[in-house]
Amino acid sequence: MADTPENDPADNLGDRMQADVEFMETHGIADRYAFTSAIFTKATFPHSARGAGSGRITLKNGDMTVTMTNTAGGALPYGHYARLVMFWLTREACQRYNDANIPDLAAKRTIPLGKSAQRIMREMGILKPGQRADSRRYKALNTQLESIANTVIYTRHDLTRTQGSGFHDRKALVADETYFWWERGDKGEDLSNGSYIVLSEAFFTELATHAVPLDAIHIAKIYRSPLALDLYSWAAHRIHTHSGHTRVTWQQLKGQIGTNYPDTDRGLRNFKTMTRTAIERIADAWPESGIKEWENGVMLTGKTTPVDPKITPPPTEPRF
Repeated sequence: MADTPENDPADNLGDRMQADVEFMETHGIADRYAFTSAIFTKATFPHSARGAGSGRITLKNGDMTVTMTNTAGGALPYGHYARLVMFWLTREACQRYNDANIPDLAAKRTIPLGKSAQRIMREMGILKPGQRADSRRYKALNTQLESIANTVIYTRHDLTRTQGSGFHDRKALVADETYFWWERGDKGEDLSNGSYIVLSEAFFTELATHAVPLDAIHIAKIYRSPLALDLYSWAAHRIHTHSGHTRVTWQQLKGQIGTNYPDTDRGLRNFKTMTRTAIERIADAWPESGIKEWENGVMLTGKTTPVDPKITPPPTEPRF
C-alpha cells in the first residue's frame, strides 16, 4: 500500500526529530551523544549502598572475570549517580582522545570538572533546567566521584582450552590523581576552583578506545533506575557489536548486571521481576531496540544503535 500523507515516513521522521529537539531543550540536553565503555556492559557497579559497602565485588561473564575494589578501603560506586558520572567521564575521554589540539596524552587524560558544580551536575544529567543543587546532591556527587576515582578494575580472561591452559590478567586504576573543591561564591554561586580528575593511562585508553554510543534522551527517560541504565548499556553494546538477534538467559544476564542480587532462587526471581520493569522502560524510550522477554531470558531484535545519524538533531547550545 502506498504511503498516504497521514503515514508518510518522511513526515513521521520530521515529527520525531522535532519532538527530540523539544525534549532536549526541556531537559537541558546540550549534546545528544553519550557514551559508556564496553567494560561496564559486562560488569557493573552495585545498584545500591547495600551492595557497595564491602568495597569489593566479583562478576563472572563467560571466560571473563571482573573484580572491582576500592583501593582506599571505602565503598564502591553505586546507584544512578555513579553511572551518570561514568557516562560523562567516558564522553569527555572520547572527546579529549580525539582532540588534535590536545597533543599530549597526560593533558588528554586530565579532565577538568568545570568552573561550577551545578554546571557539571547539569552536564551529567543530575540536575535539570531550573533546579539548583542542594547539600544532598553535592554530597552524593562528591561521594560517587571519590569512590570512582579510588576504584581499581581487575579483569581475567581464562584461556584454558582442550589442549592447554592459561589466563590473561589486566589491571586498571581509574584515576592517578583527583582534586575536588567546591565553595560558595559571594553572590551565592558555586565555584569549583579548577577541580579535575586525572584518569590513569590504562583506564583512559579503555574508555576512549572501547566506547559504546548511547543516546542522552534515552538516558534522561530512564536515569533513576540503575538496573535500567545497565540493561540499556548492555543492549546498546550488543546491537553495536552484533548483527541479528541476541538472546541471553536470565542467569547469564544476572552475571553481568545483577550485582545486587544473591545467587539464590529468590535472588534470581527478584532480578527477573526488576528486569521486566526495566525492559518496559527501555522499550518505551528506545522502541527500535526490540528488547523483550523470551521464555528463558531477554532478547534483542533491533539493528539500530541508540544514536542514529539519520534522526539525530544537531547539538544545541548549553542552557546553563
